[in-house]
Amino acid sequence: MSTANIVPPFRAPLISDQASENGSGQVTTSRAWYLFFENLSRTVGIQGGMVNSGTHQDRLAAATADLPDGAFWVESDPPGGGVIYQVRGGRWYYVAGTKWGTFSPDQRPTDLGADDAGYQWRSTDQPPRNFLWSGTQWVEVTPIRYDTHANRLAASTSGLWQGIFWVETDRSNVIYELQGTTWKYVSGAMAGTLSPDQRPTDLGANDAGFLFMTTDTNELYRWSGTAWAKSGTQTGDVQFAQATADLVLTTTQQNVPGASIVLNRAGRYLITGNFYFGWISDGAAVLHGYLIANGVQQSPTAFFLVQVNYSYSGCAQQWVYNAPAAGQTVLLAAVKDSGGTGSSRVFSDSSITALWVSP
Repeated sequence: MSTANIVPPFRAPLISDQASENGSGQVTTSRAWYLFFENLSRTVGIQGGMVNSGTHQDRLAAATADLPDGAFWVESDPPGGGVIYQVRGGRWYYVAGTKWGTFSPDQRPTDLGADDAGYQWRSTDQPPRNFLWSGTQWVEVTPIRYDTHANRLAASTSGLWQGIFWVETDRSNVIYELQGTTWKYVSGAMAGTLSPDQRPTDLGANDAGFLFMTTDTNELYRWSGTAWAKSGTQTGDVQFAQATADLVLTTTQQNVPGASIVLNRAGRYLITGNFYFGWISDGAAVLHGYLIANGVQQSPTAFFLVQVNYSYSGCAQQWVYNAPAAGQTVLLAAVKDSGGTGSSRVFSDSSITALWVSP
């Protein structure tokens, strides 16, 4: 039902001097204001008035036809705080307040509907979580979740608020953000050893940028979306190998014994070949030195020519080589370009040096 507006008697004095009226010596509330407060008390603070209090079930059982439009009900039953509903057109609508309880076991209300849209609920167990009733389902509006990697993957994204962050507590607190229905890596670095290799093995395109800091080699790895790559902040690396025996040259190209390196890293290298040639009774033959990288001959070529019977000299050449991956083999090879009866050679003083420059 609805009630008529109760208008305060502004033009009436608040008190009357009863002493002058009947000699009682008392000052009392004037009759007009007394009647106003009496009528107001019938609508405020008592059941059936403008403000009501009781349990959730009491509210559902209350006849809204007996309440004026705009009347409030404060649900007082435990657990949690008092949520407030209002009568509008004979129906109860949630308007304010937050209820709380445990998430495990789940104490969220199970009888909410469209008129309860906006209902707020907060968990009291750890970690704390916040939920909002959409009118049809619970939507989690916790700004940041703290839980394991496995629990993030297992969580249904349909009931989670867009933009929520998830801190993976078992992976050095790396952070993911829910974008659409997909978790995407946004920040943080996981720590672990490279031997044994503790880098995650289940990463994909949505984990692009994931960082892993090794605790045993002090290196930083970045996940590209498909593979691990060392960060460009790593320091330089130099590898060196010296020939282990002389190589007598023929007109067929041969590898210089021992002058071979297996590269430690992928990336850009400056490689130097130091050939110590001996030109021995080979007429006008030209002695050539090569770099062979991953089975492919590189340019340019080192060469040596002195037309005397016996001559010895060092000859250096440099190459820039981009290794597509770690484990590439680079080595020196040599040949003489014409026949003859001489015994020209590459001496064991020869060497190869590989300087890593950048990724």
